[in-house]
Amino acid sequence: MHDLLQPFWHVTQIVAGYILAVVAAALVLVGGFHAAPVVTYGLSPEAGTVAAAVILSTFIGGIAFVPALVAIAIGEVARWRGPIYWVVAGGAIAFIARALGYAPRFPEPPTIEASAGTARDALLQAALGTARPVELALAALPGGALGRGEAAILAAGFAGGLVYWLVAGRRAGAWSAARS
Repeated sequence: MHDLLQPFWHVTQIVAGYILAVVAAALVLVGGFHAAPVVTYGLSPEAGTVAAAVILSTFIGGIAFVPALVAIAIGEVARWRGPIYWVVAGGAIAFIARALGYAPRFPEPPTIEASAGTARDALLQAALGTARPVELALAALPGGALGRGEAAILAAGFAGGLVYWLVAGRRAGAWSAARS
């Protein structure tokens, strides 16, 4: 009986892993851009953030479905169970979506070259403890080679890949191991 339920259980893990990975990517994007709606219709800011992430996850799920299906199929057939493959695959899916123009474009913060006071302000905020480390790292990039939008989209892909690995990727190929 256990052998009959093993493939069903594995497919259920794959579907749950994909859904949770998409939600994690949406939460990272919403948090990375502070994109929670200004008008929350009576919701608390936390509930507004979750609502925005749920709505955004529907778009991410549709955009990433086919590339994720290919990545999952490759990982399952090759039995790659390590987190590196799944995190890199999530980042690659996010990169491809951004390169093809499917990922949203957000306004970039001013670069150091655009404002002489930006570096001073960033250092002052760091000294006072009010700056976020991600913003400091992005402000330090020369010429804005990787803007805030690209970094948040890649981080969302990496987070999605990590969540997928935690839920289903650690058992990649288990369906074929049970048969042999």
